[in-house]
Order: sequence, then C-alpha cells, then structure tokens
Amino acid sequence: MSGYPYIRRQAVSLLVIAGLMVAVTAGPAVAAPPSGVVPGVDIVPPGQEFLTAWRVNNRGQVLLFLSGLIWQRGLYTDIGGLGGGFTGAFGINDAGDVVGDSDLADGTRGVVWRRGRALELDALGRETSQGDDINDSGLAVGLTSPGPFEPTRATVWDTGRR
Repeated sequence: MSGYPYIRRQAVSLLVIAGLMVAVTAGPAVAAPPSGVVPGVDIVPPGQEFLTAWRVNNRGQVLLFLSGLIWQRGLYTDIGGLGGGFTGAFGINDAGDVVGDSDLADGTRGVVWRRGRALELDALGRETSQGDDINDSGLAVGLTSPGPFEPTRATVWDTGRR
C-alpha cells in the first residue's frame, strides 16, 4: 500500500480543484467593477470577433464598425447594403440614419440607410464614394475618389432630411 498516500493526495487535490471550480462558476456572471470604474456591456454578437463600437446616437443606437450592424438594447439590426459583398457603417444621427459604404461590381459607393432603405450617395463621376458622418439635418460628409489609392475629394451630400 505504498501508493495509497499518493492516490489519496491526488483524490483530495481533485476534490479541492472541483470545489474551486464550483465556487468560481457559482458566482455572478460578471463581477461588479471596483469603486470608481464605470461598468460596461459586451455587445459583440455571438460568433463574431474584432468588432468595435464606433458611433452612438442619443437614442442609444450603437454602430459596430465595419459590420453593417446596429446594436440597441440587446438587439442587432443588419442594415444590409447595395447588393455587393462588404458593407461598412461609419456615422449615425439621432433619427437613426446611417452612412457608410457598400461594394458593387464597379466599385464602392457611399450609402445612407434610412428607415430600412439603402440610398446610394453619388460618386460625382468617380469610381468610389464613402459616407463618413451624417448630422440631424441629413447633411452627410465623406469622400469621392477615381479609384483605389487615388487622391480623394471631400464631399457633402444633402440627403433630404430637412
């Protein structure tokens, strides 16, 4: 029985570890932050990584950077695009209008999303446009460009919210 004390120690160690696991998992899902620290909420959808909360409006709608998603009170809205692959959302106003861009076969176009509808922002004869921000009056700002790695032009669009 020379091995008995070793087995007994292993069994006791396993029980102690199991007890610690129960104690750790039995606590609250998220511990309260220390005094002086503002609590946060993880708003990244399950199965996704590397998203950044980019902009927020006064209604609590949060744009998740480069995802085409809006988070509000635990619910996600996919704003869609213009039919291409990539959709990026960069600005939101208090009415919930969103600006960004969306891929098309012939380039990337700026988009304003309003009440579930995507409206293309004119590229002014160039290949690319991109909406970067929008105010509560519906003025959107961004850029146009003749193509990738070409000089950009500062652009403003009146999206008709006035």
